[in-house]
Amino acid sequence: MAEVYPLLRAGDRAYSLIRQGAFAELAEYMTLEVGVDSKHAMAADKIVEGLIDPIITARRIGYFEPKKAWNRSA
Repeated sequence: MAEVYPLLRAGDRAYSLIRQGAFAELAEYMTLEVGVDSKHAMAADKIVEGLIDPIITARRIGYFEPKKAWNRSA
């Protein structure tokens, strides 16, 4: 799953973060607490497997931040 957030109910933490505009915190919460992978994490796995081109992918979804550990499969 890549950045497909489950339906939210009023009062859920993710719902509250969206209403506050705390999108960086929302992304961290969804990754660490809910287990939803970002599009960059999913793409990084496919790049490592040789399934997609890293340059074309970066142009489409945005470049990868070098400080983040995108490759979880290594």
